[in-house]
Amino acid sequence: MPVELLSQATGYGIIIGLSVAFCIIILGAVEIQKRYLSEESNHSEMFMVANRSVGTGLTASAVFSSWMWINESVFSAAYTYKWGVALPIWWASGLSFQIALMALLGIVAKLRVPYAHTSMEFMRRRYGSSVHGIFIVLNLVNNIFGCGSMILAGSQLVTGMTGMHVVAACILLPAGVVLYTAVGGLKATFLTDFLHTTIALILLLYFAIAVLSNEHIGGPSGLYDKVKAANDYIPGNYEGSLLSFKSKSAILFGLVLKFGNLALVLMDTAFWQKSFASEVTATVPAYDLVSIVIIAVPWCTGTIIGLAARAIEHTPVWVGYPETLTLTQVNSGLVMPYVLDSLLGKGATTGLLVLIFMAITSTVSSSMIAVSSMISLDFYRTYINPHASDRKTLQVSHIGVLCHGAFMAGFAIMLEYAGATNNWSTYFRPIIACPGIIPMMLTILWSRQTKLAAILSPILGLISGVVVWLTLSWYWAGAINITTTQQQVPGLYAAIVSFFSPGLYSVVISLTIKPQRFDWREFLRMELIEEKKSADSSQVPSITASKTAFDEGEGAKVVDGDDEKQAAFQVNVPTTHIPARLPSSESSEVKDLDDVVHPFPEETLVLIRKWRKYATIFLIVNILVTIVLLPLPLYRDWIFTKSFFSGWVVMAIIWEFGAFFAVVVYPVYDGRHAIAKAVRAFATATGDPDPLKQLWSPTNITLIHNTKTAVLCDCPPTIAETEKLSSWIRTTFPGLTITHFFLTHAHLDHFFGLPALSKHFPSIKAVATKQVAEGATEQYANPAAEKFWPAQLPTEQVIFEALPENNEFEPFDGVKMKAYDVVHGDCAHNSYVHVPALELVVAGDVVYGDCHQYLVEASTKEKRGQWLAALNEVEALRPQIVVPGHARASQVWGAYLIESTRSYIHAFAEELAKASSVGEMVARMQELYPERWNLFLLEVTCSTSFANKGK
Repeated sequence: MPVELLSQATGYGIIIGLSVAFCIIILGAVEIQKRYLSEESNHSEMFMVANRSVGTGLTASAVFSSWMWINESVFSAAYTYKWGVALPIWWASGLSFQIALMALLGIVAKLRVPYAHTSMEFMRRRYGSSVHGIFIVLNLVNNIFGCGSMILAGSQLVTGMTGMHVVAACILLPAGVVLYTAVGGLKATFLTDFLHTTIALILLLYFAIAVLSNEHIGGPSGLYDKVKAANDYIPGNYEGSLLSFKSKSAILFGLVLKFGNLALVLMDTAFWQKSFASEVTATVPAYDLVSIVIIAVPWCTGTIIGLAARAIEHTPVWVGYPETLTLTQVNSGLVMPYVLDSLLGKGATTGLLVLIFMAITSTVSSSMIAVSSMISLDFYRTYINPHASDRKTLQVSHIGVLCHGAFMAGFAIMLEYAGATNNWSTYFRPIIACPGIIPMMLTILWSRQTKLAAILSPILGLISGVVVWLTLSWYWAGAINITTTQQQVPGLYAAIVSFFSPGLYSVVISLTIKPQRFDWREFLRMELIEEKKSADSSQVPSITASKTAFDEGEGAKVVDGDDEKQAAFQVNVPTTHIPARLPSSESSEVKDLDDVVHPFPEETLVLIRKWRKYATIFLIVNILVTIVLLPLPLYRDWIFTKSFFSGWVVMAIIWEFGAFFAVVVYPVYDGRHAIAKAVRAFATATGDPDPLKQLWSPTNITLIHNTKTAVLCDCPPTIAETEKLSSWIRTTFPGLTITHFFLTHAHLDHFFGLPALSKHFPSIKAVATKQVAEGATEQYANPAAEKFWPAQLPTEQVIFEALPENNEFEPFDGVKMKAYDVVHGDCAHNSYVHVPALELVVAGDVVYGDCHQYLVEASTKEKRGQWLAALNEVEALRPQIVVPGHARASQVWGAYLIESTRSYIHAFAEELAKASSVGEMVARMQELYPERWNLFLLEVTCSTSFANKGK
């Protein structure tokens, strides 16, 4: 008779409470990213691939979490209960080599398809829509069954532990994930993965040590003695012993699991996306580190918890005594809950419910991002609306998250009423998912796979696998139903056929029917063509821009036609895509593959090739060690001795501690600079105790370039941020020469870092209009410099060369730039530069984005009127792209910013006239413009203007 370990109230309270708590935590983390680290999830690059900027530590934690589903903890204990000490190692080896393989494929993908968002993209680019459609279906089926079976397994566990209705569990477990994933995107899933990994490993270490040291177990020696004394006979094991590594059922299950998990990984674009999201230098180290430490989870947890159940289930301490677990209960994963409740009490059982919730949310969030990315990019933006704006694409992604969450809840409920269990899914999943593995791998590894082979091989492989599965199930059991189709041998043979036969089909078809060879450079040319289209078909200049957070890889690209604004261009920030460039003396049109240049600089390509070599060697060593050298010598007619078993268990615990340091402690150390950056943002040099008043307005830096030369407009004030800018330019555009530095206006936060930049680009010429050049010299006496950035500024001073009287200069052949002085903007020494070929105005602080405008130097009615006149002048040029001096990274740079700047000045004047105090005016401006940054500047501006009220 089933035992209710926890009350329904506890189950509902934990699941709903944790859902709400996670939403609050992740939404808070996303807000901190946006506000203090300049990372926003409201554009596709950040939402889908986290701007490809995730470091080694966080990648390792996320990868570890991705492979640590409830299978690896809860169900490894259940299957160890069934088959003994061999099972955890076969389970662990399957996980380890898959992660090592993903390290190799991930780094190859960065070389071959550096800007992929989903694994489906490179299928379409190589083979076209037909293959693309087939693999979308295969990926969706695999994702749906993988995610659905995990939700079902978790729901059945929750039901078995608390008595909660399984339908309620199927709905509530994924419900909370929908909100924070829709808002936070992939980076949010990385953060939840880190939380999941941290909490899970702490709980698992506690469970293992507490159970092992419990008086009813008595340490490794006591566990060994009690398992021996229980004298359970296991068919297929040497002498029926749980303590023998020679177990037929364990090795068969391990083989099925290897195929199933391999399919689950390679045919689920969620796993690819985490490699796409990682930095080039992080992919291989992170994945290979995890492939080593992941072994600890099934090894430690499975061995201790699974065998502890055998040791105590015939004793009065067992929670269900005198009844033992049924096969259905074991297959539903209830071994671990029963052991914890029996030995450690309700608190530990409640902790396990938390662990189950964490595992399910980690699984579901990754699945949601993967499926929503396929819906928005592989389906909507490919076939429905190819010219969709970034905002529209993101909206479709959000809808995809919501729809997928609802669908998965319904699918899990359907599996429940069909009588499926996690055990059945384990045998079924490889059969339907494996056929696409080898054709997909060959897409980026073998140049001779043809389109026909890519179409037919997975279909033929699927048919072959299903035929073998059903035929053998009927042959051995005499019927085909849920029970007979989850037998080990039919499942294994079908998985082998589903996995290997497509490879055979592909090779035969590719080499015998119209053989051809694919040129890998075609991937790069297609990428360049897509980028060229985004900058219009004419050979116009392009713009790359970034805020001062260059260590985050932020930049900008020009793309055409925003559906919502009907503008000719749209500037999105941040992005890692390199846009089309100004024409040099050679044509920029890529007509021949010999003219294709990889978007990564040569230093990065050398690094990628080095990591590819390391990943290949590591994969070979990993397979030899985890599948051959470690388990096979133990597969013999031998039962573990007490001393060997004790050492085996102790080593498993040590390995799990190693995992904790690798994927919990190390990510914190690796991310220390980002953490410190966020902390510093709360205490910047403004000295204001209110964190919301400690932020400086983000500064836009504009790089206008062709393939060889460039003009830089403005730069950060500090040495550190300017060094990051220099590094970003040199890495993104190797060999690029900056011929001119143009200063838009004489405010120190736009040029004081120039001496640091000049050390990296010695040929740079500092130019400005005559009045701005004079004002820049005066800024070196500004006391605000050391007040706001103490000991952070260069000591050298720059003398700006005044432009000719007409303020025109021609940094590129045939491309003219003209600067315009204004009587007054946010200061008296102000100008902007117009690039007619781009329909671009780099406006400096004449135009503002979502930052409070600096009216300290425009605190009178006359000067505000002069600023309004300057805006009219900019508007008269009819620019399509307007780059403001300060703005949020998420803003589109367009002419609408002129009007928003104008409206702010009018609103400020109106509120100034009505206000009876500075505080009242500040509050009113905050109410009118809640989205604008730099409250410190707002207070200073209101205070100065209020003092000049009436002037």
